[in-house]
Amino acid sequence: MTSVPQITQKLVWRETPDGVVIVDPTGGNVRVLNEVASDIWKLLNDNKTTADIEAFLVAEYEVESAQAAADVQHFLNDLAQQGLVTLA
Repeated sequence: MTSVPQITQKLVWRETPDGVVIVDPTGGNVRVLNEVASDIWKLLNDNKTTADIEAFLVAEYEVESAQAAADVQHFLNDLAQQGLVTLA
C-alpha cells in the first residue's frame, strides 16, 4: 500500500555533516539519523510516497525491492511510535 507519511509539525530538524538531527521542542527529545535514515527523512519532507522512498532505496543502495519495503515500513513505524511522523 502506498501512502504519504507526514512529518509532525511541531518538530525542528536540521541537516548536519553527521546526518539529520530532529528535535521535539515540546518533549526535549533529540534523534540523530544515520545516512540512510536521513535520506528517507528528506524524502518525507518532500512529501514522497512510501513507494517513492522504496524505489529510491533500491536505486541508491542496491537493495532488493522487498527488503526496501520492509525496511521503510519498519523505520516509519518506529518514527510514528515516537510521534515524529503520522502514517495514513
